[in-house]
Amino acid sequence: MVKRIYLLNRLINQEFPRAYKRIVSRLEGEEFAVVDVQQSFDSFKTRVQQLDYIKSNVRLHELSETIANQRDLRHQHLLSLKGRVTYCLKSPIANERVAAKTLSVWLKREREFLTFKNIERQSQSVYRMQHDITLNVKFGEALEALSMLSVMDSLVSVTTEIDEHVATREADIEAENKKAKELRYNAYFALRTFITSVEQAIILKKGIIPVHLGYLDRIDKIVTEFNAAHASRITRQRNLAAEAEANKEANPENGAPTGGGVQQMGGKPAMAGRSKTFNVMTENGMDLQNGGATNTLAMDGSVTNGGATNGADKKIIDLSAGNGGLLIDDFESLTKEPTQGKHNGAQMNDSSDQES
Repeated sequence: MVKRIYLLNRLINQEFPRAYKRIVSRLEGEEFAVVDVQQSFDSFKTRVQQLDYIKSNVRLHELSETIANQRDLRHQHLLSLKGRVTYCLKSPIANERVAAKTLSVWLKREREFLTFKNIERQSQSVYRMQHDITLNVKFGEALEALSMLSVMDSLVSVTTEIDEHVATREADIEAENKKAKELRYNAYFALRTFITSVEQAIILKKGIIPVHLGYLDRIDKIVTEFNAAHASRITRQRNLAAEAEANKEANPENGAPTGGGVQQMGGKPAMAGRSKTFNVMTENGMDLQNGGATNTLAMDGSVTNGGATNGADKKIIDLSAGNGGLLIDDFESLTKEPTQGKHNGAQMNDSSDQES
């Protein structure tokens, strides 16, 4: 019998279609004596081409390059604004010195947000600055005195464009993830139905029992093979991450050993930054993202992490492998099949933060 079919749900989006197609190719050409088995195989086989729509979530969205270019352009404009203000603090023209002093105090509040190329933080900063100008006329006058109103207008314009592009990208990725989740679910369910039909034929002694057992054994071997490769890759990634962290602890930039914390230039301790990545798991234990070994459960209720739980429970964990994804509603509308196991899922890094 197939005991490890649930392991398919651990595979990332690049691996799942390959494993599925391998199973189909190993069974294709067989003449199934039992009608129910043949019908379930035909349904199972039709899912192969649909799996081509499942894409790697590591790939860049077509707007990603545009957003990155706009982010860099905005950062350059912000540097120009700060540089011009700093320069004019020592201007021989009194009016320019006064205007620069006004803007210097104003920009100090935004210093933290203007240092890094973080899309969200710098967007918030630009909108706050724009709001300040509408509330306090002296800021607008100071910008005009330094001929920098056009720079501020450019900052607002590019920020609006960035926000629009980011919203479009998020909507596209969400729709793509939802489609991938549905396709994976349907394919897994079709395979599970085929396995159930073979098992029923064995129980009812229909057809040749050893032949039916051979079908299940082929599926089991393929699933085990792909899961072993997946687990090995995840182990290597974790080991590399642990080794990198150990090297960082042993060789800090200032040459002094540390206890794992990050010390800022001012001597104040700071929390070490972590890249937060999330993955999408369905109620039937399906891993729909691109990386990370997860403990999942089969649709038939098999529990792999040893603990029974409420089927509605979901846990999102932090994991270094994989890229990005959005939490999508479970497939309650697609199936009434209950879930009886706890699972973990993981997912992608947001690399928008860069030091200036």
